[in-house]
Amino acid sequence: MVEDKRSIVCFSINEWGDVPRNQVHLMRVARERGHRILYVETVGLRRPELTTRDARKIFRRARRMLRPLRCVRDGFWVLSPIAVPIHGNPVVDRLNRYVLGAQLRLACRLLQFAHPILWSYLPQGISLKSSVKPSATLYFRCDEYTAFRGVDPRQIERLERDAVAHADLCLASARHYLDGPLKNASHALWVPNAVDLDHYEERPWSDPYGGMTRPVLLMMGTLEYWLDTDLLAAVARRRPSWTIVLAGPLRIDLTPFADVPNVKYVGVVAYERLPDFIAGADACLIPFRHTAVSDGASPGKMFQYLAGGRPVVSTRVLDPADFGDFVYFADSDPEDFVRVVERAIADDTPQRRASRRLKMKEHTWDRRFDVIEAALAEMHAGPPPQEQS
Repeated sequence: MVEDKRSIVCFSINEWGDVPRNQVHLMRVARERGHRILYVETVGLRRPELTTRDARKIFRRARRMLRPLRCVRDGFWVLSPIAVPIHGNPVVDRLNRYVLGAQLRLACRLLQFAHPILWSYLPQGISLKSSVKPSATLYFRCDEYTAFRGVDPRQIERLERDAVAHADLCLASARHYLDGPLKNASHALWVPNAVDLDHYEERPWSDPYGGMTRPVLLMMGTLEYWLDTDLLAAVARRRPSWTIVLAGPLRIDLTPFADVPNVKYVGVVAYERLPDFIAGADACLIPFRHTAVSDGASPGKMFQYLAGGRPVVSTRVLDPADFGDFVYFADSDPEDFVRVVERAIADDTPQRRASRRLKMKEHTWDRRFDVIEAALAEMHAGPPPQEQS
Protein backbone atom coordinates (compact mmCIF):
# COMPACT_ATOMS: atom_id res chain seq x y z
CA MET A 1 0.00 0.00 0.00
CA VAL A 2 1.18 3.53 -0.72
CA GLU A 3 1.68 6.22 1.87
CA ASP A 4 -1.54 7.97 2.87
CA LYS A 5 -0.38 11.47 3.75
CA ARG A 6 -3.94 12.80 3.66
CA SER A 7 -5.22 10.71 6.59
CA ILE A 8 -4.51 11.22 10.29
CA VAL A 9 -5.01 8.91 13.26
CA CYS A 10 -5.14 11.26 16.26
CA PHE A 11 -4.79 9.85 19.80
CA SER A 12 -6.48 12.45 21.95
CA ILE A 13 -6.01 13.21 25.64
CA ASN A 14 -9.71 14.14 25.87
CA GLU A 15 -13.09 12.72 24.97
CA TRP A 16 -14.74 14.01 21.81
CA GLY A 17 -17.58 15.67 23.75
CA ASP A 18 -15.26 17.64 26.05
CA VAL A 19 -14.66 21.37 25.79
CA PRO A 20 -12.78 21.88 22.47
CA ARG A 21 -9.03 21.96 23.03
CA ASN A 22 -5.80 21.81 21.02
CA GLN A 23 -6.45 18.46 19.33
CA VAL A 24 -10.02 19.28 18.30
CA HIS A 25 -9.01 22.61 16.77
CA LEU A 26 -6.01 21.26 14.88
CA MET A 27 -7.95 18.27 13.59
CA ARG A 28 -10.70 20.65 12.46
CA VAL A 29 -8.13 22.60 10.43
CA ALA A 30 -6.70 19.35 9.06
CA ARG A 31 -10.16 18.27 7.92
CA GLU A 32 -10.78 21.65 6.27
CA ARG A 33 -7.55 21.12 4.31
CA GLY A 34 -8.67 17.78 2.95
CA HIS A 35 -7.29 15.33 5.49
CA ARG A 36 -9.45 12.45 6.67
CA ILE A 37 -9.40 12.09 10.46
CA LEU A 38 -9.75 9.16 12.85
CA TYR A 39 -10.01 10.77 16.29
CA VAL A 40 -9.27 8.17 18.98
CA GLU A 41 -10.73 9.17 22.33
CA THR A 42 -8.47 9.07 25.37
CA VAL A 43 -7.72 5.82 27.15
CA GLY A 44 -6.48 7.86 30.11
CA LEU A 45 -3.24 8.24 32.01
CA ARG A 46 -4.36 7.45 35.54
CA ARG A 47 -6.22 4.83 37.51
CA PRO A 48 -9.91 5.66 38.08
CA GLU A 49 -10.93 6.54 41.62
CA LEU A 50 -14.08 5.80 43.62
CA THR A 51 -15.65 9.15 42.78
CA THR A 52 -18.90 10.15 41.13
CA ARG A 53 -16.98 11.90 38.37
CA ASP A 54 -14.96 8.79 37.46
CA ALA A 55 -18.05 6.56 37.71
CA ARG A 56 -19.86 8.79 35.23
CA LYS A 57 -16.85 8.78 32.91
CA ILE A 58 -16.67 4.97 32.93
CA PHE A 59 -20.43 4.78 32.27
CA ARG A 60 -20.12 7.18 29.30
CA ARG A 61 -17.28 5.17 27.83
CA ALA A 62 -19.13 1.90 28.29
CA ARG A 63 -22.19 3.33 26.54
CA ARG A 64 -20.13 4.60 23.59
CA MET A 65 -18.53 1.18 23.19
CA LEU A 66 -21.91 0.00 21.88
CA ARG A 67 -21.07 2.12 18.83
CA PRO A 68 -17.29 2.46 19.03
CA LEU A 69 -16.66 3.87 15.53
CA ARG A 70 -18.89 6.70 14.36
CA CYS A 71 -18.79 9.41 11.71
CA VAL A 72 -19.37 12.84 13.29
CA ARG A 73 -19.01 14.76 10.02
CA ASP A 74 -17.92 14.07 6.48
CA GLY A 75 -14.38 12.67 6.54
CA PHE A 76 -14.14 12.74 10.36
CA TRP A 77 -14.61 9.63 12.50
CA VAL A 78 -14.40 9.13 16.26
CA LEU A 79 -13.25 5.85 17.80
CA SER A 80 -14.20 5.09 21.42
CA PRO A 81 -11.71 2.30 22.12
CA ILE A 82 -12.31 -0.62 24.44
CA ALA A 83 -9.62 -0.64 27.14
CA VAL A 84 -9.19 -1.69 30.75
CA PRO A 85 -9.03 1.56 32.82
CA ILE A 86 -6.00 0.44 34.83
CA HIS A 87 -2.54 1.82 34.13
CA GLY A 88 0.84 0.73 35.45
CA ASN A 89 0.12 -2.98 35.66
CA PRO A 90 2.43 -4.70 33.13
CA VAL A 91 -0.06 -7.44 32.30
CA VAL A 92 -2.96 -5.02 31.80
CA ASP A 93 -0.75 -2.62 29.82
CA ARG A 94 0.21 -5.41 27.41
CA LEU A 95 -3.43 -6.46 27.11
CA ASN A 96 -4.49 -2.90 26.35
CA ARG A 97 -1.82 -2.51 23.68
CA TYR A 98 -2.98 -5.73 22.03
CA VAL A 99 -6.68 -4.82 22.18
CA LEU A 100 -6.09 -1.22 21.08
CA GLY A 101 -3.86 -2.39 18.25
CA ALA A 102 -6.54 -4.78 17.00
CA GLN A 103 -9.18 -2.03 17.10
CA LEU A 104 -6.93 0.37 15.20
CA ARG A 105 -6.09 -2.15 12.51
CA LEU A 106 -9.78 -2.89 12.00
CA ALA A 107 -10.76 0.80 11.96
CA CYS A 108 -8.00 1.68 9.49
CA ARG A 109 -9.05 -1.22 7.27
CA LEU A 110 -12.71 -0.17 7.33
CA LEU A 111 -11.85 3.48 6.60
CA GLN A 112 -9.13 2.56 4.07
CA PHE A 113 -6.42 4.45 5.94
CA ALA A 114 -3.22 3.11 4.42
CA HIS A 115 -0.07 4.27 6.26
CA PRO A 116 -1.67 7.43 7.72
CA ILE A 117 0.01 10.03 9.88
CA LEU A 118 0.01 8.93 13.53
CA TRP A 119 -0.51 12.02 15.70
CA SER A 120 -0.59 11.30 19.43
CA TYR A 121 -1.15 13.47 22.49
CA LEU A 122 -0.63 10.42 24.70
CA PRO A 123 2.86 8.93 25.03
CA GLN A 124 1.49 5.38 24.88
CA GLY A 125 -0.11 6.14 21.52
CA ILE A 126 3.32 6.07 19.86
CA SER A 127 3.77 2.45 20.96
CA LEU A 128 1.00 1.48 18.50
CA LYS A 129 3.06 2.37 15.44
CA SER A 130 3.23 -1.28 14.43
CA SER A 131 -0.57 -1.42 14.25
CA VAL A 132 -0.98 1.79 12.23
CA LYS A 133 2.20 1.52 10.10
CA PRO A 134 2.27 5.31 9.73
CA SER A 135 3.91 7.43 7.06
CA ALA A 136 4.96 9.82 9.86
CA THR A 137 4.67 9.85 13.64
CA LEU A 138 4.04 12.96 15.77
CA TYR A 139 4.07 13.20 19.54
CA PHE A 140 2.44 16.39 20.87
CA ARG A 141 3.15 17.15 24.53
CA CYS A 142 0.51 19.68 25.53
CA ASP A 143 0.63 19.30 29.33
CA GLU A 144 2.89 18.30 32.21
CA TYR A 145 1.51 14.75 32.30
CA THR A 146 3.74 13.60 35.16
CA ALA A 147 2.08 16.16 37.45
CA PHE A 148 -1.48 15.01 36.80
CA ARG A 149 -3.25 13.71 39.86
CA GLY A 150 -3.53 9.95 40.13
CA VAL A 151 -0.79 9.10 37.62
CA ASP A 152 2.42 7.17 38.22
CA PRO A 153 5.13 9.73 37.27
CA ARG A 154 7.79 7.08 36.71
CA GLN A 155 5.55 5.17 34.32
CA ILE A 156 4.71 8.36 32.39
CA GLU A 157 8.41 9.26 32.18
CA ARG A 158 9.20 5.79 30.79
CA LEU A 159 6.37 5.95 28.27
CA GLU A 160 7.46 9.42 27.24
CA ARG A 161 11.10 8.43 26.74
CA ASP A 162 9.91 5.68 24.41
CA ALA A 163 7.55 8.07 22.60
CA VAL A 164 10.28 10.67 22.04
CA ALA A 165 12.70 8.00 20.82
CA HIS A 166 10.24 6.62 18.24
CA ALA A 167 8.47 9.78 17.05
CA ASP A 168 9.57 11.45 13.83
CA LEU A 169 8.51 14.86 15.15
CA CYS A 170 7.83 16.07 18.69
CA LEU A 171 5.73 19.15 19.37
CA ALA A 172 5.64 21.17 22.60
CA SER A 173 2.88 23.54 23.68
CA ALA A 174 5.24 25.05 26.30
CA ARG A 175 8.71 26.20 25.29
CA HIS A 176 10.48 24.65 28.29
CA TYR A 177 9.37 21.13 27.25
CA LEU A 178 11.95 21.36 24.46
CA ASP A 179 14.77 21.46 27.02
CA GLY A 180 13.08 18.95 29.30
CA PRO A 181 11.22 15.80 28.27
CA LEU A 182 11.67 16.43 24.52
CA LYS A 183 15.39 17.24 24.63
CA ASN A 184 16.37 13.95 22.96
CA ALA A 185 13.88 14.25 20.10
CA SER A 186 15.27 13.91 16.60
CA HIS A 187 13.06 16.83 15.50
CA ALA A 188 11.17 19.11 17.90
CA LEU A 189 9.12 22.29 17.54
CA TRP A 190 7.51 24.73 19.91
CA VAL A 191 3.85 25.01 18.87
CA PRO A 192 1.90 26.93 21.53
CA ASN A 193 -1.85 27.00 21.75
CA ALA A 194 -3.84 29.36 19.54
CA VAL A 195 -7.35 30.57 18.78
CA ASP A 196 -10.12 30.24 16.22
CA LEU A 197 -10.11 33.96 15.51
CA ASP A 198 -13.27 33.97 13.38
CA HIS A 199 -15.20 32.64 16.36
CA TYR A 200 -14.39 35.84 18.29
CA GLU A 201 -14.91 38.39 15.54
CA GLU A 202 -16.55 41.67 16.55
CA ARG A 203 -20.32 41.41 16.34
CA PRO A 204 -23.40 42.34 18.40
CA TRP A 205 -23.38 40.30 21.59
CA SER A 206 -25.92 39.54 24.29
CA ASP A 207 -24.94 40.31 27.88
CA PRO A 208 -24.66 37.03 29.81
CA TYR A 209 -24.10 38.78 33.14
CA GLY A 210 -27.56 40.26 33.67
CA GLY A 211 -27.72 42.34 36.84
CA MET A 212 -24.25 41.45 38.14
CA THR A 213 -22.38 44.45 39.52
CA ARG A 214 -19.48 45.87 37.54
CA PRO A 215 -16.69 45.39 36.90
CA VAL A 216 -17.10 41.74 35.93
CA LEU A 217 -13.91 39.66 35.97
CA LEU A 218 -14.03 36.37 34.03
CA MET A 219 -12.02 33.24 34.71
CA MET A 220 -13.03 30.52 32.24
CA GLY A 221 -11.71 27.06 31.45
CA THR A 222 -11.37 23.85 33.40
CA LEU A 223 -11.31 24.75 37.10
CA GLU A 224 -8.48 22.55 38.36
CA TYR A 225 -6.21 22.47 41.39
CA TRP A 226 -3.85 25.01 39.86
CA LEU A 227 -6.54 27.70 40.10
CA ASP A 228 -5.60 29.91 43.07
CA THR A 229 -8.96 29.91 44.87
CA ASP A 230 -7.48 31.51 47.98
CA LEU A 231 -6.18 34.44 45.95
CA LEU A 232 -9.52 34.95 44.19
CA ALA A 233 -11.47 34.77 47.46
CA ALA A 234 -9.17 37.36 49.04
CA VAL A 235 -9.51 39.66 46.00
CA ALA A 236 -13.29 39.34 46.12
CA ARG A 237 -13.37 40.27 49.81
CA ARG A 238 -11.23 43.34 49.18
CA ARG A 239 -13.52 44.51 46.37
CA PRO A 240 -17.09 43.42 47.26
CA SER A 241 -18.47 45.60 44.44
CA TRP A 242 -16.62 43.49 41.86
CA THR A 243 -18.11 40.29 40.42
CA ILE A 244 -15.76 37.39 39.73
CA VAL A 245 -17.31 34.86 37.35
CA LEU A 246 -15.99 31.29 37.13
CA ALA A 247 -17.02 29.28 34.06
CA GLY A 248 -16.03 25.79 32.98
CA PRO A 249 -15.84 22.14 34.03
CA LEU A 250 -15.53 21.92 37.82
CA ARG A 251 -12.68 19.82 39.23
CA ILE A 252 -12.15 21.66 42.53
CA ASP A 253 -13.92 22.39 45.78
CA LEU A 254 -15.62 25.81 45.82
CA THR A 255 -15.70 25.97 49.62
CA PRO A 256 -13.22 28.93 49.71
CA PHE A 257 -16.00 31.02 48.14
CA ALA A 258 -18.75 29.94 50.54
CA ASP A 259 -18.78 33.31 52.33
CA VAL A 260 -17.92 35.41 49.26
CA PRO A 261 -21.18 36.23 47.46
CA ASN A 262 -19.55 38.20 44.65
CA VAL A 263 -17.87 35.06 43.25
CA LYS A 264 -20.29 33.32 40.89
CA TYR A 265 -19.90 29.89 39.32
CA VAL A 266 -22.02 29.73 36.13
CA GLY A 267 -21.23 26.16 35.05
CA VAL A 268 -19.91 24.98 31.69
CA VAL A 269 -20.47 27.55 28.96
CA ALA A 270 -21.20 26.24 25.47
CA TYR A 271 -18.41 27.01 23.00
CA GLU A 272 -20.85 29.03 20.89
CA ARG A 273 -21.50 31.39 23.84
CA LEU A 274 -17.89 31.98 24.87
CA PRO A 275 -17.54 35.14 22.72
CA ASP A 276 -20.45 36.73 24.61
CA PHE A 277 -18.92 35.93 28.00
CA ILE A 278 -15.55 37.36 26.96
CA ALA A 279 -16.96 40.45 25.24
CA GLY A 280 -19.14 41.20 28.25
CA ALA A 281 -16.32 41.00 30.79
CA ASP A 282 -14.39 44.08 31.94
CA ALA A 283 -11.21 42.02 32.38
CA CYS A 284 -10.25 38.35 32.06
CA LEU A 285 -8.15 36.40 34.53
CA ILE A 286 -5.52 33.65 34.64
CA PRO A 287 -5.07 33.39 38.44
CA PHE A 288 -2.97 30.20 38.55
CA ARG A 289 -0.83 28.86 41.35
CA HIS A 290 2.78 28.01 40.59
CA THR A 291 2.70 24.30 39.72
CA ALA A 292 4.54 22.02 37.32
CA VAL A 293 1.47 22.14 35.05
CA SER A 294 0.94 25.92 35.00
CA ASP A 295 4.47 27.35 35.03
CA GLY A 296 5.54 28.34 31.52
CA ALA A 297 2.26 27.19 29.98
CA SER A 298 0.42 28.85 27.08
CA PRO A 299 -3.20 28.36 28.16
CA GLY A 300 -5.76 28.48 25.37
CA LYS A 301 -7.92 30.89 27.37
CA MET A 302 -5.26 33.59 27.03
CA PHE A 303 -5.59 33.55 23.24
CA GLN A 304 -9.39 33.53 23.49
CA TYR A 305 -9.39 36.47 25.87
CA LEU A 306 -7.12 38.50 23.58
CA ALA A 307 -9.11 37.55 20.48
CA GLY A 308 -12.12 39.01 22.28
CA GLY A 309 -10.15 42.21 22.86
CA ARG A 310 -10.25 42.00 26.65
CA PRO A 311 -7.44 43.04 29.03
CA VAL A 312 -5.85 39.94 30.60
CA VAL A 313 -4.47 39.78 34.15
CA SER A 314 -2.35 36.77 35.08
CA THR A 315 -0.21 35.62 37.95
CA ARG A 316 3.44 35.18 37.00
CA VAL A 317 3.11 31.69 35.56
CA LEU A 318 3.27 32.65 31.88
CA ASP A 319 6.44 33.44 29.99
CA PRO A 320 6.50 37.27 29.76
CA ALA A 321 8.79 37.05 26.73
CA ASP A 322 5.84 35.79 24.68
CA PHE A 323 2.99 38.13 25.63
CA GLY A 324 4.45 40.68 27.99
CA ASP A 325 3.01 43.56 25.95
CA PHE A 326 -0.51 42.13 25.98
CA VAL A 327 -0.87 40.58 29.45
CA TYR A 328 -0.79 42.37 32.81
CA PHE A 329 1.22 40.37 35.34
CA ALA A 330 0.50 40.41 39.07
CA ASP A 331 2.03 38.75 42.10
CA SER A 332 0.08 36.03 43.88
CA ASP A 333 -0.77 38.62 46.49
CA PRO A 334 -4.31 40.02 46.82
CA GLU A 335 -3.24 43.65 47.14
CA ASP A 336 -1.01 43.53 44.09
CA PHE A 337 -3.58 41.57 42.09
CA VAL A 338 -6.25 44.18 42.87
CA ARG A 339 -3.91 47.02 41.83
CA VAL A 340 -3.06 45.33 38.54
CA VAL A 341 -6.72 44.60 37.71
CA GLU A 342 -7.61 48.22 38.39
CA ARG A 343 -4.78 49.39 36.13
CA ALA A 344 -5.79 46.97 33.36
CA ILE A 345 -9.38 48.22 33.38
CA ALA A 346 -8.34 51.87 33.55
CA ASP A 347 -5.93 51.43 30.62
CA ASP A 348 -8.51 49.76 28.39
CA THR A 349 -9.50 51.65 25.23
CA PRO A 350 -11.05 50.74 21.87
CA GLN A 351 -7.60 51.10 20.33
CA ARG A 352 -6.07 48.61 22.78
CA ARG A 353 -8.89 46.15 22.13
CA ALA A 354 -8.27 46.41 18.40
CA SER A 355 -4.52 45.85 18.87
CA ARG A 356 -5.15 42.70 20.92
CA ARG A 357 -7.37 41.27 18.21
CA LEU A 358 -4.86 42.20 15.55
CA LYS A 359 -2.07 40.45 17.46
CA MET A 360 -4.10 37.22 17.45
CA LYS A 361 -3.92 37.05 13.64
CA GLU A 362 -0.43 35.65 14.25
CA HIS A 363 -1.81 33.03 16.63
CA THR A 364 -4.55 31.14 14.83
CA TRP A 365 -4.89 27.37 14.61
CA ASP A 366 -4.42 27.70 10.84
CA ARG A 367 -1.02 29.32 11.43
CA ARG A 368 -0.06 26.55 13.86
CA PHE A 369 -1.06 23.88 11.35
CA ASP A 370 1.03 25.63 8.68
CA VAL A 371 4.12 25.18 10.89
CA ILE A 372 3.41 21.50 11.52
CA GLU A 373 2.56 20.81 7.88
CA ALA A 374 5.79 22.47 6.73
CA ALA A 375 7.82 20.36 9.16
CA LEU A 376 6.13 17.18 7.89
CA ALA A 377 6.74 18.15 4.28
CA GLU A 378 10.41 18.78 5.02
CA MET A 379 10.72 15.38 6.71
CA HIS A 380 9.01 13.62 3.79
CA ALA A 381 11.26 15.41 1.33
CA GLY A 382 14.29 13.84 2.99
CA PRO A 383 17.90 15.01 2.66
CA PRO A 384 18.99 16.72 -0.53
CA PRO A 385 20.69 14.47 -3.08
CA GLN A 386 24.49 14.27 -2.94
CA GLU A 387 26.32 15.98 -5.75
CA GLN A 388 28.17 13.63 -8.07
CA SER A 389 31.83 14.35 -8.57
